[in-house]
Amino acid sequence: MLILFASISYYARSCGFEEREISQAKDKLQQQAIENLQKEEKLSSLQADFLRRLVAINIPSLNNKANDLVIKLSNEDFANLEKDINATFDQFTVRLKKEYPLLDKNEIQFCCLIKIQLDLNTLANIYCRSKAAISKRKLRIKQEKLNITDKNISLDDFIQRF
Repeated sequence: MLILFASISYYARSCGFEEREISQAKDKLQQQAIENLQKEEKLSSLQADFLRRLVAINIPSLNNKANDLVIKLSNEDFANLEKDINATFDQFTVRLKKEYPLLDKNEIQFCCLIKIQLDLNTLANIYCRSKAAISKRKLRIKQEKLNITDKNISLDDFIQRF
């Protein structure tokens, strides 16, 4: 009987030890996941900053922030922008076209401009449209082309995370 009690007691302690090890391992994995997420966010921020600087050099017309200025972007500007975005963001346009084949060339270009975090006013100046028209275009692309129905996710947020 004493041996049985000792065996049960030993087994219970070893199970407790295993549970603590499992709990510690889970805690460590959670901490690593948090650290990885923070690193990914930092990397994304650095990539966006790098790309903004690169675009400022390659497409100087985007640097002028006058509210009533029409900004002209040539086909070459868009080609350079797409090349820079693909190099910086793991083939962004290739992945976007593959995952969302309903997007046409102009919509891909529009998404590239969103990817470099251009504000609504700048987009309106590039397309010579009102800010309301640009907002409607964003909504249409989000709902009709990307099939995103969640009202809490904006096209800008989606593109930044994609």
